[in-house]
Amino acid sequence: MKSNYFLIAIILFCVSLNSNAQCTANFTYTNSGNTFNFTDASTASTGTIISRTWNFGDFTAPSTSTNPSHTYNMCGNYNVSLTILTSAFCSNTYSTIITVNGGITASFTSTVDTTNGNTTFQASPISLGANYFWDFGDGTAIGNNSITTHTYATSGTYNVCLTVSDTGGLCTTTICNNVIVYIAPPTCNSTFTSNGINGNMIFNAQPFNLNYTYSWDYGDGSPTGTGFISNHTYGLPGNYYVCLTTIDSSTSCMSTFCDSVTVLIDTTCFPTFTFLNTNGTVVFTPSPLNPLNTYSWDYGDGNFGNILLGLNTYATSGTYNVCLTMTNQLGCTGTFCMPITVTIVGIEEQTSENFNLIVFPNPAHEQLQLNYYLTSASSIDIDIVDVLGNRIYSEKQYKTAGANQSLISLDKIASGAYFIKLSSGEFSISRLIIKK
Repeated sequence: MKSNYFLIAIILFCVSLNSNAQCTANFTYTNSGNTFNFTDASTASTGTIISRTWNFGDFTAPSTSTNPSHTYNMCGNYNVSLTILTSAFCSNTYSTIITVNGGITASFTSTVDTTNGNTTFQASPISLGANYFWDFGDGTAIGNNSITTHTYATSGTYNVCLTVSDTGGLCTTTICNNVIVYIAPPTCNSTFTSNGINGNMIFNAQPFNLNYTYSWDYGDGSPTGTGFISNHTYGLPGNYYVCLTTIDSSTSCMSTFCDSVTVLIDTTCFPTFTFLNTNGTVVFTPSPLNPLNTYSWDYGDGNFGNILLGLNTYATSGTYNVCLTMTNQLGCTGTFCMPITVTIVGIEEQTSENFNLIVFPNPAHEQLQLNYYLTSASSIDIDIVDVLGNRIYSEKQYKTAGANQSLISLDKIASGAYFIKLSSGEFSISRLIIKK
């Protein structure tokens, strides 16, 4: 019984101390951006403060430091509280709302599944008080959430952008990165070989697999064919774009391979031709080549010819559909058409070695330096033209006799190959330059 009375007396004594004890929790703070420095301003009239518990309001772990520093990942309004306990058993809590608006540092990572193009994106920071907006860079879809998955249809480099904002609308930031997506080609890839005479063609798929089914598009608008080996007869000579589609029934893999096939039919009646391009002047050689046949040429640029060997000078680079119509000695007439690509890479000019023109650096990035010599003081023209002869830069300068120098800015000129031309009176000289 005496021990019980003693315990009750101790409890009553402690209660008496606590009822007389007084303490007040309080704090101040300063901040630099999203980092806040808290300073304890609590007071205790009886006893001393023996513990402090800080809650920063962002679901992070509490702190027991006297004057803690805390960095917030997201902008927003946070309820920060400090609870103190004194040696006299006094406890008190102080809370206040702080506003964090120093900006958001956002980033993201990506993981690509090379078998199907599924790409998983994970944003940082992750916060319940944040909104996330994704632009996947392929123009097909947008996404939300801090972790999201998007499926790309083809391999490539995509500019992905993430916008992160807090729910209160205090801060918004956008970050964009190039994401390389590689999708492994299907394992059922196939090719084919072709051979034949007089329009009768045999196509042979490679490799052969019993699990594969093969479908053929002969490129002439006729019904498609099937089978590992396929025969097809063309009615007209020409170039045909033939496609083979292979399906592996065991894996649902599908692949398509296409190639150009040249079909010749009765060369005594149906002609073909070869050509040689010399800076825009093209010579055409027909086959068969027989002076007793008649040949009619359509050069594809509005010019025509009726000679054995075709000859045409094209004004500009480009692709032209050239057609040859031949009539043999028996009166059989056939026409063969083929697109040709003409490239004109030079510019005719009258040159003078008196300039001794030196151009450097070449290739150049931002600026080009010209060193040259003039036999007399004169006005000079500096022009830059592209490979089609279009002038894209022009400048006139007056220079004295002797060694001279000119600096040309290339900032507004796109990367590529050009000619720089220096002219004075009736003389001119050009150099090929490369803009990086």
